[in-house]
Amino acid sequence: AGLLSDDQAGRILAFEGGTPARPALPEPLVPGRDGAGPAAAPSSAALPSAALPATTPAAAAPVGRTALAVEVVAYLGAALIVAAVLAILGRTWEDVPLVGRLVLVGVPTAAAGAAGWFLRPHAGPLGRLASVLWLLSVGGTAAVVALVCADGTDVAPDAAATITLGVTAPVAVLAYVGQRRPLQLLAMVGTTTGLVASAMHLAGAESAGVIGIVVVALGLGWFAQARVPLLEPALAGTVAGLVAAYAGAQAVSSQWAVPGTALVVLGAVGLMALSIADHSTLELLMGAVALFTSLPRLLFEWFPNSVGAPLALLVCGVVLVLVALRVAATRRGADTGGRPMSPPADS
Repeated sequence: AGLLSDDQAGRILAFEGGTPARPALPEPLVPGRDGAGPAAAPSSAALPSAALPATTPAAAAPVGRTALAVEVVAYLGAALIVAAVLAILGRTWEDVPLVGRLVLVGVPTAAAGAAGWFLRPHAGPLGRLASVLWLLSVGGTAAVVALVCADGTDVAPDAAATITLGVTAPVAVLAYVGQRRPLQLLAMVGTTTGLVASAMHLAGAESAGVIGIVVVALGLGWFAQARVPLLEPALAGTVAGLVAAYAGAQAVSSQWAVPGTALVVLGAVGLMALSIADHSTLELLMGAVALFTSLPRLLFEWFPNSVGAPLALLVCGVVLVLVALRVAATRRGADTGGRPMSPPADS
């Protein structure tokens, strides 16, 4: 469409293919210097051949597709390897002593963490691979601590859960500090929120409703910081905060059915209203899912054996469709300077 020069297109395709290229461009003409006329941006035709990337758009396009295909195949192969190892260990796990189990879990955990550290500076597929490896190292840390607590000590299950999360949460925080990617932020939110809930239960808070209220508050706090955002990436913070708040509300509803479910419904309605102001399909989708899973339960609690519940569901369905159309319309007319809610390429 003529929006990009050949140089710009080549550099974009080279970057998406995992080999960022930033060729040095000649200085633009300056008015009054060497008899130059008005300043003009250099065109691709005026650039020397050395300034152009080695790959043309036609040649660079397959590179990006190849890199993506290799990445997907590598993940599938790794998943098959993990599945095979788990199947083998499942047959002999009980016969392996504790030291052997720790070695079997700890060595891959350390290897994943080390590999993630060395791949950390890279962008593209290698950067995403580093993110996955660090997530696996966080999970492996939790597995090692849980093994020690379960088979090497007489710690009660509640205390073992708190100890496991108490060790894993700092590891997740360090992983996020080292590489601020969506998976690391999700792991940090999950482990720290779980640690608070587990510590409350260990301290004597037997009420699932009380613990759920605290988790809701933490989730809303994570969601609020994502709107600034204080911690990047904002999209992962939004998802993590809303999921934590939803989980806490479900815990509240397990003890107090109507208030807990009403809390979810009100939160979902507020989130969908916010999605109109933010032009955010993500907020709309998560609000709709929360409303869809909770509203029928609330209505049938209020209107048992009555036609009122189906009629209320009908009205809410119409409202959902209208809100979706409104968000779609506002997104089309939104200013491009608004807060972006689309994930970056590496997400």
